[in-house]
Amino acid sequence: MGMMDIACVVFAVSVAIPGALCGVPHAQPSDDGNVCIQKQEDEFCFSYDRNNEEFGPFSWFKVRDTRKCFHGVNQSPIYVDTDKVRRSCGRTKLRYCPVGQVTGLFENDGYHPKLAGGDIGKAKLNGVPGFENVDFELNSIHVHIGKEGKRRGTEHVIGRKSYDAEMHIVHVREGSQGSGEKAGLAVIAIFLSTTEGEHNCEVDAMLNKVHRIQEYTGGPLCEGEPDSGCAHHASGDWECGGIRHAIRPELLLSSQVTSCGYYYYYGSLTTPTLSESVLWQLIKKPIRISRAQLKAIKNTHTHFPGVLMKEFGNLRPLQNLNGRTIYANICGDEIDD
Repeated sequence: MGMMDIACVVFAVSVAIPGALCGVPHAQPSDDGNVCIQKQEDEFCFSYDRNNEEFGPFSWFKVRDTRKCFHGVNQSPIYVDTDKVRRSCGRTKLRYCPVGQVTGLFENDGYHPKLAGGDIGKAKLNGVPGFENVDFELNSIHVHIGKEGKRRGTEHVIGRKSYDAEMHIVHVREGSQGSGEKAGLAVIAIFLSTTEGEHNCEVDAMLNKVHRIQEYTGGPLCEGEPDSGCAHHASGDWECGGIRHAIRPELLLSSQVTSCGYYYYYGSLTTPTLSESVLWQLIKKPIRISRAQLKAIKNTHTHFPGVLMKEFGNLRPLQNLNGRTIYANICGDEIDD
C-alpha cells in the first residue's frame, strides 16, 4: 500500500458516521419498462428553446440517436418529493482518493461552461451506492442554469427549494462503456446558490474563469451555422477558446460539501442521447457562488450566433418518475425541506 492508498483510507475513515449502517439500498430502474441504452458517440445539434419544434427539448426525439430513449421510463431530471424518499444512513461516503491536482481544458462547448480532457481521469470517485468498492473516473464538469426571469434555476428540483444553478460532475465506471452500458455513469449534482451555503475554493476558482471562455469558438453544430477555424469541443491544443484549469477533486467534494447527505436514484443523461445509464447523486447542501459568477455564466454565448445562455437556459423539462424510488442517504435528525 502506497502513501496515496493510506491517505485514501484515512480520508474514508474520517467521514464515516459512528453507529451508521454499513450500506444503503441500491438505486433501481423503473419496473414499468426496459432500461434504454444509447451510447453518446458525438456532440449533436439541439436547442433548449422550448418553442423550437425542430430540435427543441420537446422535439429531441428528432435528434440523431435520441429517438430510442426519448420516451424511456428512467429519464432525468426529476422532481424530488422529500416527503416520499426512502431514507437511510450509510457508513460509506462519496469521496475521491486524494491525487493532488489534475488539469483539464475549461471551455465553452456551446451549451455549458465545461471542464474535460487532460488528466482529470486520474481522479477516482468511490462510495457510489451499489458500487461502493468500484472506481468511477472523473470525465467532465459542467453547469446548468435556468432561463432569465424564471424561478427554476436547476435541472433537478428538491422539494420547495429553489437554487440558481446546478453543477454536474460526470464519472465513467472503470471497465464500462460509460453511456453505452447500464450504470456506466455516476453523476454528482451540486446545487449552486447566491444566498445559501458556503463558498468552495475549487468551485470559485473555476467559475472565476468563466468570463475568459464566454465566446463560442467551436465549429458549427447545426446546419447553417458559421464555420470556425477550430474543431468543436475538446480540441486538445488549448488554442480554440479553452484554457487550462487545475482542480483538486477531493476539495471539490469535501466532507463539508457532503455533510448533509444526498439523494440518489437511477436515471438518464439530460442531453441527447438521453441514455438511461446514470447513477445520480444529488448533494443536499448547496454551494454558495457570487452574483458576478452567476452573471458570467448567463452571459456566455451558445453555439447559436447571438444567443446567450440566459435567453433559454440549459435545463431539460422535468421527467416522470414512473414508479422509481428516490433514496436519501442522510444521517442524523436533520429535517428535509
